[in-house]
Amino acid sequence: MSAPTEVADLNERWVRLLHRYPFVSLTTFDPVNERYAHSRIPVHTATDETTGQPVITGHVARSNDHWRTWKNSPLTLCVIDGADAYVTPKSYTSQPAVPTWNYSSATVTGHVTVAEDTDKTREDLLDLLAALEPEQMLGEAELAYYDKLLPGIVGFRLAVRSCTYKEKVSAHRSEADQLGIERTVRERDQATSSGYLEMLRWLRADACPVPRKA
Repeated sequence: MSAPTEVADLNERWVRLLHRYPFVSLTTFDPVNERYAHSRIPVHTATDETTGQPVITGHVARSNDHWRTWKNSPLTLCVIDGADAYVTPKSYTSQPAVPTWNYSSATVTGHVTVAEDTDKTREDLLDLLAALEPEQMLGEAELAYYDKLLPGIVGFRLAVRSCTYKEKVSAHRSEADQLGIERTVRERDQATSSGYLEMLRWLRADACPVPRKA
């Protein structure tokens, strides 16, 4: 079983991965109450106006206590997972072999700032919606409805301090073995195979453009 590959161009890779897989895991340890807060939410990226560095933006429901945890402990872990697939030993031309699991993932850490400005929360929310559904056009009625619901959410920004990006796609294997992996993955359920094979195409082409604001 091979070790995952760490990619040097971290800023570029993790941002690309997040834009393709925006549903992430956020975990924060609250030392005051001695407990972990964990949320699964969609997020987006922006550029900090002051530092020029990338930040992760998002929001949680006001009823979600995670945002209160950030008041005590802003340091937060964000895990971005791409597609994954079990690799059976039957995939390989040379035997014996052992099973493994292929995946692509990034772990980002940083300090979270809870948004006090409703306008900034609104802007970040609309950016997220534009990234998730770029063809969706919001009219005045939809925007008014969103504004009515804004008090029910809490926006945040995570200023990135460090990032570890890893991918494990059996790249060290022979072409015959890699084709064998794709074949056996494709033979399994459609949900697993389509997601993983699509991720492979993306990684090989290295063509996942990061959306930019006009």
